[in-house]
Formats: sequence, C-alpha cells, structure tokens
Amino acid sequence: MVCKAADVVRVVNKYNEYKMKGNGHYGIIYFNKKTREIFINEYCDLSHFSYTYYNDENIVNLSTILEHRGLEVNISNMIELITEGDF
Repeated sequence: MVCKAADVVRVVNKYNEYKMKGNGHYGIIYFNKKTREIFINEYCDLSHFSYTYYNDENIVNLSTILEHRGLEVNISNMIELITEGDF
C-alpha cells in the first residue's frame, strides 16, 4: 500500500477533530514504514498518557515526532515528514 495524500488529509483532519472535542479526547497518528499505511487511534484520557504500543519497529508515531520537533501537526508537515522518511 502506498500512502496517498488523501490518506494524510483524512488522518490529519481526524486528528484535529479529536483535538477539538476536548474533555481528554485526542488522536495519535501512526505510520507503518513497511506497508506505507498511515492511520490514527483515538483516545480519551485527561492526562494524555494513553497510547497503543506496537511491538513492530516499522510502526512510528508521527504526531509525537512532529510535536517534539516543535512543528504543528498539519497536512504539509505530515507529508514532508513521510516523504523525507526522517523518523
């Protein structure tokens, strides 16, 4: 599977939708380097400490990578990160 721009747009829009819900709702965007699939998991935790651990070195947490670099989680930053593969 190839990660398409439409998939990135869908996932980033979901990320923002979850963020706007408030009350502990948030999403984490993951990317499978092997299959090139991008996906999001929704969580509800006021502390924002919930996440899913994938015992697979190919799955990376893109939203946290961008945040740790001081970058906004948006479509252009996400596409650039995936294209560069710098994770």
